Amino acid sequence: MKTRILFSLLLFALPAVAVAQLKEAFQYTEDDGLAGIIIHDIVKDNNGIIWLATESGISKFDGAEFKNIHKTDGLPSNMVWALEVDDKNTVYAGCYQIGLAVIKNDTVVNTIHTYGRYPDSFMRLFFSRRYKRLFAGTNNGVFMLQDSSLVPVDFPKDPKRKTTLMNFTEADGRIFFTTSSINVDLCGLYELFPDTVNPEESYASMISNDGRNGAAFLDGHLYSSEHNKIFINTLNKKESQDMVIIDSTFSIRTMAPMNDSVLLLGGYWEGRFKGNVMFYNIRTKQAYAPDFRVNIQTVYDIYVDTTSKVIWLGSNKGLTSVYYSPFDYYQFKDIADITDIGFSGDSLLVLTPDRVYYMDHKGLVPLLTRQQIMDRILIEKRKSIRKYGMRTNSLLDNSRSYELIRFSQDSNHLLVCTANGVISVPDLKTYYPIGNEIFSIIDKNNAIGANKHMNVLFFCNFGDSITFTFPRLKTSFLTDIFKIIESNGVYYFASKYEGLFSKKDTRVQCLDETNSNIENNLTDLVKDNMGNVWCSSANGSLFQVEFGDSLRLVRTLNSATSGIIGNSCKWLFFTDEMLIISTDQGLNMISMESLYSDNPQVERFYNKYNGYGFLSSRSPVTDSNGNLFVFTTDKIIRILSEGKVVPKVLNIEFRDLRINGKSSSLETLFNSKLPYSTKNILFEFFAVKYPAAKNISYRYKVNNGEWYNSKEINLQSLRPGGYEIMMEVFDKESNQRYSRVVNIQIGTPFWFRWWFFALVALTISFVFLIVMRVRINRLKRFHEEKAALISRNSELKLRSLQLQMSPHFIFNALTSVQKFIMTKSAEEALVYLGNLASIIRTNLQNAAEEYIHLSYEIDFLKKYIEVEKMRFKDKLIANFTSNVGDDNIMLPPMLVQPIIENSIKHGIRNLEGIGVVNVDFSYKSDILVVTIEDNGVGREFTKSLKIPGHKSLGLGVIRQRLDLLNEKTLTDINRMEITDLTDGEKPSGTRVTLYLSVVKAE
Repeated sequence: MKTRILFSLLLFALPAVAVAQLKEAFQYTEDDGLAGIIIHDIVKDNNGIIWLATESGISKFDGAEFKNIHKTDGLPSNMVWALEVDDKNTVYAGCYQIGLAVIKNDTVVNTIHTYGRYPDSFMRLFFSRRYKRLFAGTNNGVFMLQDSSLVPVDFPKDPKRKTTLMNFTEADGRIFFTTSSINVDLCGLYELFPDTVNPEESYASMISNDGRNGAAFLDGHLYSSEHNKIFINTLNKKESQDMVIIDSTFSIRTMAPMNDSVLLLGGYWEGRFKGNVMFYNIRTKQAYAPDFRVNIQTVYDIYVDTTSKVIWLGSNKGLTSVYYSPFDYYQFKDIADITDIGFSGDSLLVLTPDRVYYMDHKGLVPLLTRQQIMDRILIEKRKSIRKYGMRTNSLLDNSRSYELIRFSQDSNHLLVCTANGVISVPDLKTYYPIGNEIFSIIDKNNAIGANKHMNVLFFCNFGDSITFTFPRLKTSFLTDIFKIIESNGVYYFASKYEGLFSKKDTRVQCLDETNSNIENNLTDLVKDNMGNVWCSSANGSLFQVEFGDSLRLVRTLNSATSGIIGNSCKWLFFTDEMLIISTDQGLNMISMESLYSDNPQVERFYNKYNGYGFLSSRSPVTDSNGNLFVFTTDKIIRILSEGKVVPKVLNIEFRDLRINGKSSSLETLFNSKLPYSTKNILFEFFAVKYPAAKNISYRYKVNNGEWYNSKEINLQSLRPGGYEIMMEVFDKESNQRYSRVVNIQIGTPFWFRWWFFALVALTISFVFLIVMRVRINRLKRFHEEKAALISRNSELKLRSLQLQMSPHFIFNALTSVQKFIMTKSAEEALVYLGNLASIIRTNLQNAAEEYIHLSYEIDFLKKYIEVEKMRFKDKLIANFTSNVGDDNIMLPPMLVQPIIENSIKHGIRNLEGIGVVNVDFSYKSDILVVTIEDNGVGREFTKSLKIPGHKSLGLGVIRQRLDLLNEKTLTDINRMEITDLTDGEKPSGTRVTLYLSVVKAE
């Protein structure tokens, strides 16, 4: 009965879903910077840069950007049909009906023409590595370049009709070319015999008189084409020819070897080969469609770059590049809901909500429908209920009864998980009555299942009677489990939001953000072939964990520690050779050797720029050959097993040198000393990388300065001397940094050389009298200005003396004496008069001095305060502080006293309560700072009490004296600052700060 059921299932036949196995193709047009959309020829120069001949100029492409050369740059015409590079990296460009341009260092240096009956349109150019000569194929014959002349090569042709050269190729030192002509008897395949001594003796002989287009040499044979025919010529003494007809209207225009057994053909009239591109296997003599998809009407040229593993196609639709990365893409028609993939034996099975497919070379073949699987599950479910009782229903999730959820794998079977149980495919024989999304077999009697929606983890024991348990933490179940693995007898459970759990025997532990540095938001859980367990997080980190006495974190990898590119990890996978990390930026690969070293680093990176553009792919499975398969909703990607990848070494090159705004040769910069007049240097450094250099970043620094993130080096305002420029290129595909150092030397100006000094000395001798006269005049003016300054200073001193001996002060002092006498305080009056006399005497002595010692000034101020205290009694308190330890410090006299007098007269006199004046002297960085601060009524209140007609001159004179001091000392140190003090919005005093340049006694 079971055999009949299985047989009937396998007989269920539906049409296969078509599949296209594709490589990623990159298309470049004028929107990307390409000079023109029609590309006739492709070459690669000695620096590894691709050159493109378009009908709108020449384009250079380094994988990152296009640099274009046009007629305005010296080309004879923008319509360029042919390109070639010689062994000295000179580029030759053949233009339509105009001539041949010679290009060196991106500059057109010469233009050469052919002359004859027909316009000299250049069709193909070829440089022979053996003969070291350039050969030009035109629409009317072949020419050899000798010096700066094009010498015609003699071969059979009709002088009345054009003979157009189509292609060159060189094999074993022999040069061949193909031609096309209206005269069919004179077109075909030729061998060229150059004479480098006597170029005019060069000639060519016909091998075959069929019209030919493409030509290529492979495996000892010369291949050429005409329409859909491929001709095969042996290259030995007995020339022979074979022919293969391709079953297509495809017309072959160009060809290039792919490897030792396959030719890549391009042309037009596509027939059954879409995009006008096909492969031809020379062993089987079969043509077949390429493993990439292009939309091209005419392929003009093919260049196969075996170094970068890139195919370049020049066509009427721009430039197409196909990168042979380790990825194969399978695109399915009419399927956009793949939910899982898995291997049953060597067969890859694909799961959708409705069916299980298996994949073969034709596409996806339907294997089982959802209804067939559910019918069988319901039969097995009823058996389990009869065997184990209704307890089985506790293990099922009836809310999702009819969904095919995902695949699961045990040692012998590929299983389909559903809400009504788990069953093996394709045989549908092995059934487990567990309805979960996560399912793992422990042994034949035990299984583990988890349902992330129900937040419950089940452990099931199968025997004569079914039982199940719920492992707990101290307070809750294990929840949100999405992955379960076993390693060395320990079960690990990854929760999407609650961290990592482990179970050994009956012991359950948790590792999360509260007890470690692991992140709770996990995305995958895997183990390597040694049993080491790793998990990843949505925040881009990897964690190695292990279970010993406790669950612990061993190490953490992220972008900062290991160069992982990406902000979020999606899945992890171990092969025998490496760890593959899928992030939101691409695929990171770390070899096992590096992973467990002291400094693990990403060694290979893939993204959309080098072949891997499917960031939404899901966790992979592997086949028996070690190839990985990942999937999206409508694609399956095969990742070929590469083993240890040896990254390509990048060379740093230079271009676009401009010195002082003018274009210059690179040799000028690196091979000679630049003149002293060099002020600005601008150039660009770059590294060539295909198919696209967008995975490269650049930075540089000058003379160990800071790094600049740019590949354009712009040096401004240069001075004579040496400059060391460190340039660095970072390739994130290989996580490698490449650096190069360039030393630039700018010469010394002529005015620092001996002959210039002699000339200057002689000139000085002739103009000595004039200089002396000018000098005398300047000294005269200087002394006049100095005398005026002295006069002005003396005047200010007199005014200062008058202000310092203010009538108000003397009047107040005499009033105080009168008060003392009237109150019969004769003794106090005598003391007051004695102090007043001492102050007046000291004032007169100091007035004659320009500077006095700081200690003298402080003594004078204290005496003055004592006099004022006798008038104000206990209403006035004065405090003097000084941290100036140098006894030699001097300052101008009578600068501080007027400020203290203002504080007392205007601030404290009108104050209710005790007035305090604080005077502080400090010494900071050769500046003497004097601070006078009072707690008086403030300046605004004082202004309101001012007597009409009264004019205060004290502070104005002080400012003038400070200005004079600045002029004398040629500084701006001497100044005065006034600050109004407040308590909230209420005035609370005034602070005056003097800053004086320090003068020390000799």
